[in-house]
Amino acid sequence: MVWMMKTTFFPSLLFALVLNGAEGLAVVTRSQVLRASLGATLTPLISNARNEGDLPDGAFQFDRFIKVQSEWNRFGSRLKDESQVIDAKEWEAVGLFLRKLYDEGEDMIFITQNLDKTKQNAAKEIATRFRSSVKGADKPVREQDRPVVIYAYNETSALMRSFLELLQDVPDEL
Repeated sequence: MVWMMKTTFFPSLLFALVLNGAEGLAVVTRSQVLRASLGATLTPLISNARNEGDLPDGAFQFDRFIKVQSEWNRFGSRLKDESQVIDAKEWEAVGLFLRKLYDEGEDMIFITQNLDKTKQNAAKEIATRFRSSVKGADKPVREQDRPVVIYAYNETSALMRSFLELLQDVPDEL
């Protein structure tokens, strides 16, 4: 069976026009229509799958913040445990992780963009101090200076907790 259709109604079938060499009208088989429609329906799904579980903006940044905080706390507990030996490969991985941690400053600002101005300003201040602390930890991590990195960990994790407290809307009396 052969179908005739105008390209203005089916822009996803433009490739069939090129293959058939027709202008304006194209002779397209049923299998070509099915292949084109399948490709057209899957393309948006593939391009939208940037987030885990297709979370909306804001929720995605918050989820990423929580995951990064969890990873940082896991390393911090290993760092504080003197019996744990941290080899050169792990120190290098921590140096790379600091870049991811630094980006969380932007997520802090993004998450609070719909809150009132006082909370937005407080989040900007926390994010600035947070990024500065993470940036300051880069050199001690490269030098594998454990006590200084522990200090930086304590400072940054406290700032992350302060940020989460800023987001709480529940009064302390409850």
